[in-house]
Amino acid sequence: MVMRGLFVQHIASIQFADKTFIERLRAQAGVPIEGLGDGAGQLVLLPAVDPANPYGALMEWPALEGVSFARKAGNFMVVHDGRWLLWIENKGKRVYVVNEELWQQRCSDREFVHKELKTVMKTLLGWGGLRKITIDAWNGKPVLESEAAELLQSIGGEKDRSSLVFWLSSLN
Repeated sequence: MVMRGLFVQHIASIQFADKTFIERLRAQAGVPIEGLGDGAGQLVLLPAVDPANPYGALMEWPALEGVSFARKAGNFMVVHDGRWLLWIENKGKRVYVVNEELWQQRCSDREFVHKELKTVMKTLLGWGGLRKITIDAWNGKPVLESEAAELLQSIGGEKDRSSLVFWLSSLN
């Protein structure tokens, strides 16, 4: 007996995997996603619809209050050394920290934040074909009232009413 789905990147047709293989993948929940992150501390932006994302297809989404996980265009995962760090919804409108401990650890390194988080934002602008990214909410709170507001402004976020806006020019 096999399951159908999209398991291998760049193969657009439906794929099939046996139950043993799927159980092995499910057993890896919480273990770093192999191949995402090179161990050098870089962030990887992964579209939620990418077959490399096992959540929602092979594994259950994590239980985070107030988050609407979905494998749809415009949603992204940010992975650090194979561990899921951030969830980005609707091309950046809402951002959630998935791994709070890792987020706090990485935020203490200003060089990491300024280099890697800027790169994620630039990549999101490029992939989404966007002129700007407008973040309205961070962890379910208005972004300007969140603990991340100062950090986001330090990498180029500009206040626009109750949101923070990123332009390519502000990220250079």
